[in-house]
Amino acid sequence: MASCQLQQHKIQDVSLTPSAQILAAMAAKKMSYHEFILAKTQQYHEYFARAVIDPQQQQHLDNLAAQSHQAALNITDTLGFDDFLARYISSYKAG
Repeated sequence: MASCQLQQHKIQDVSLTPSAQILAAMAAKKMSYHEFILAKTQQYHEYFARAVIDPQQQQHLDNLAAQSHQAALNITDTLGFDDFLARYISSYKAG
């Protein structure tokens, strides 16, 4: 319920929206969008470079990545490119 109220406040006062907050920060720092995004990227890079991941969590993520990679390798594409292209083009002709 509190979450809905917070969103309702954003409707009533658009300065509370994330986009308005970004624009306000850009104006306060006299930054272009590009400069702002570059600064945010650097800020996040530094944050995550310093972050320490729990070894068990890291192992879990490594296992998920390995499973995902293996699943991707196991997918066999049974449709040739020519057939794919013909189906794709015909879907636009039919519509």
